[in-house]
Amino acid sequence: MRRRTLLSLPIVALGTVLPRPPREPTFTSVPFPDPQSIFSDALQAARSLPDEYDQSVVFRAIAKAMAKAGLLNQALQIVRDIKFNCIKAQALCDIAVALAEGEKLDQATRTAQKIGDKRWQSRAFCAVVKTMVKGNAQTVISEALQIARSVEDVFERSKAFCAVAMAMVKAGMMEQALAIFDEALQVARSHGDTLRQLDALRIIAEATEEVGVKEKAFEILAEALQIAQSLPRPPFAFLQALILSDIAAKIARIQKQ
Repeated sequence: MRRRTLLSLPIVALGTVLPRPPREPTFTSVPFPDPQSIFSDALQAARSLPDEYDQSVVFRAIAKAMAKAGLLNQALQIVRDIKFNCIKAQALCDIAVALAEGEKLDQATRTAQKIGDKRWQSRAFCAVVKTMVKGNAQTVISEALQIARSVEDVFERSKAFCAVAMAMVKAGMMEQALAIFDEALQVARSHGDTLRQLDALRIIAEATEEVGVKEKAFEILAEALQIAQSLPRPPFAFLQALILSDIAAKIARIQKQ
């Protein structure tokens, strides 16, 4: 008896042998809800909170989300309803950072200027600097450096300097970058808070390592190690253990390169 192959089967029979192609998925045309109406629901829920502190914390989160959604004026209006100045400063910083990350630098700068708390204002300006130097253009780097030098908080200024220095390296300005790293170190060493100083030193060490200046990174980590080992315990045993572990990991990474 002659054996039947797929080629000898009729088309109808082939349909029972071969798998059918999957059907195209069908979607029902459901309209997307308006984000502003959802924000209105969120605000209603926030305003129903009996505790003003909880309400302020939620207002901060809503304002940040609004800024990311491009609703700057509405976000700033929500900030005005925050009762606590510390949370209001954080909310304005959130908005400025969101604007900076969205490359709306003029609006981010204007928002940062409204922040009354210098630490949160410094964090906002640092975000502006980081966004400005992404393109590595020398004219923009120069302008970003000016803003970095105006940042009042020592820790945030060190971070801003590192962002500028790393952009300088990418733009082929290694000599200028090393000078800015030195300036960042001077700023970090001037910090009266030992823990913030250690944070700044570790950030600078990581930045110098990333751009290939490993000897400098090792020297900075050695300095941070000496400070960390001198922390009194108690009360700093918990933080000392974490900081020493981080420094050890960074040194080990450099040694492997």
